[in-house]
Amino acid sequence: MYCIGTLLTDSPSYGRQFVLRGRAVISRQQRQLLESVYARNPRPTTAELDRVAGQMIGVPRRVLRVWFQNKRARDRRRGRRSPSESSTGSTKSPVYNTQLSRFIVKLISQYM
Repeated sequence: MYCIGTLLTDSPSYGRQFVLRGRAVISRQQRQLLESVYARNPRPTTAELDRVAGQMIGVPRRVLRVWFQNKRARDRRRGRRSPSESSTGSTKSPVYNTQLSRFIVKLISQYM
């Protein structure tokens, strides 16, 4: 684990003061547990996060919440769907996109 600094205050009398926060290091076994939980549910509830935090001794719930947020963001960037999205369909409706396209074409044709 290593620390990163966060600026707390910048007062003229005390100068700059930093608060050091630890950066969590997740072991291979912990990551495998998180991956298996993510495969079942990419958006766990607070109770589920508490249960997982109980299995992973020393890892706060906030670290787990951020891990899940980062994992979902990585999957979106890579074009992967989470398991919940693949069963219910994409969050963007193709009908909406078609309607929007028609509206834009109609709008443009009015001004030409």
